[in-house]
Amino acid sequence: DWMKNTKDDRRVKYTKMVLKESFIKLLEKKDISQITIKEICEDADINRATFYAHYNDQFDLMHKI
Repeated sequence: DWMKNTKDDRRVKYTKMVLKESFIKLLEKKDISQITIKEICEDADINRATFYAHYNDQFDLMHKI
């Protein structure tokens, strides 16, 4: 139903936002090739499986930003 979709959309938006913020924070400290998915997820407090549900890798994340 549409209520569930609205809630899911909000959760997905939140997830992508915190992943993006964590990624950018890490990018300020080091090169993209040295950033691991584990680091991004730990900083964002997001499960790695969740990361992979949205992105292939850190380069995909950067491309989609």
